[in-house]
Amino acid sequence: MRRRALLFLPVLANARGLAAPSGREVAVKMLSTPPPPLAPVVEQLRATGITSVFCRADNLFTDPDAGRGLRELRKLLAEAGIKFYITAPVFLDAEAIEKDPGLAGIGHLGNPSKVTDLKWYGFVCPARPEYRKRRIAGIVGQVGELRPDGLSLDFIRYFVHWERVKPGQPGDSIERFCFCDHCLGLMNTELGLRFPAGAGPRQAKAAWVHANHREAWTAWKCDKITSMVRDTTAAARKVLPELRISLHGLPWMEREHDGGRRVIGGQDLRTLAPYVDIFGPMCYFQMLGRPPEWVHEVVVDYFRQTGKPPLPSVQASGSGRDVTVAAEAFRRHLVAGLESPSLGVNIFSWDRLRSDANKLKVLREVLAR
Repeated sequence: MRRRALLFLPVLANARGLAAPSGREVAVKMLSTPPPPLAPVVEQLRATGITSVFCRADNLFTDPDAGRGLRELRKLLAEAGIKFYITAPVFLDAEAIEKDPGLAGIGHLGNPSKVTDLKWYGFVCPARPEYRKRRIAGIVGQVGELRPDGLSLDFIRYFVHWERVKPGQPGDSIERFCFCDHCLGLMNTELGLRFPAGAGPRQAKAAWVHANHREAWTAWKCDKITSMVRDTTAAARKVLPELRISLHGLPWMEREHDGGRRVIGGQDLRTLAPYVDIFGPMCYFQMLGRPPEWVHEVVVDYFRQTGKPPLPSVQASGSGRDVTVAAEAFRRHLVAGLESPSLGVNIFSWDRLRSDANKLKVLREVLAR
């Protein structure tokens, strides 16, 4: 009953005419299950004021120790009244690409959908039907085993290393996906595109599509993402009808990067909204070179397009082990992230926050207001 009540939170009007929920979520992200013992970890979460945990469960069935840890974490969180979300990386799958390089997407410049200096950062083309079926089955298996309160869909977009996209960077300077042979064929059969006889190589065909069918192509790729969210949601809710669905979104506003959230990422908030309970834009201000308060601008933009209070991901730790986020910047970031019409904040990441006494103190002080 508690989860259902959150879907119908009463709202309060603020000075900007927006609506904010009267309750708030204070979530943290875990990249993996903390090492045992887990009881002190859960007690620290509870004492800090954390209401939800978003945790990866990639190794649930392949690593016995990881599986035991996930099952225990889920049990202890439930006993402490803290909600548990599985975070599922949907199209991020470097291992699958290593086994079958043909699964990778190809951009309009001819580059594969991966980051060369980050071996784990490789994307499967979102249009591959067999991979989509396997991925949904894997996610549903995790849901059935762990019985979470929610499912958070991450890397649910076309490939773009958005963490390295600069503010104000033109969208046309960012490589657009996907123009692999499979997608070129689908553009013919599903979009009805007929490439000119002299279109030539892949790059020329991509240029022709952008020049002549940009919006049709954009809507088509957005449908590939929306349909994956729709199908995953339907399959998971056959197992758990009350499951809440969260989606990690690009932290770009509607017109930013020349409409890049749709054109580049394939994330159309309006078509996604019927299938998503919580939108979570990834507002990592430091790695993106933004002021801490910028998170509020993204929250407002998401809310205006979906009508749903977002849960922005906020940055507590630096983008590298040698990079830090100052405690005062974290405070400003939190305060802005909690501002109406936000549902709350999702802090990245607990793995490092829990050992930072200064930031934990800031968090408790902000939540006490």
